[in-house]
Amino acid sequence: MLRRREHTCLERAVVLQRWRAAHGDAQDIIVGVAGTGDAFRAHAWLEDETDDHGLEEFRELRRVRA
Repeated sequence: MLRRREHTCLERAVVLQRWRAAHGDAQDIIVGVAGTGDAFRAHAWLEDETDDHGLEEFRELRRVRA
């Protein structure tokens, strides 16, 4: 599904969370925010993902348990 069309980081995280849980690797989804005003950004990822995308910039706002 993720390869058929553009997806948001949240859609990606939800699909991967469910797929991995079904295969015995439950991971929390983390939703984080960074910046203010025009520089505001939000991002969602799985808890075990590495910091390849500058995740240290984001402050955890919400955790969705597996």
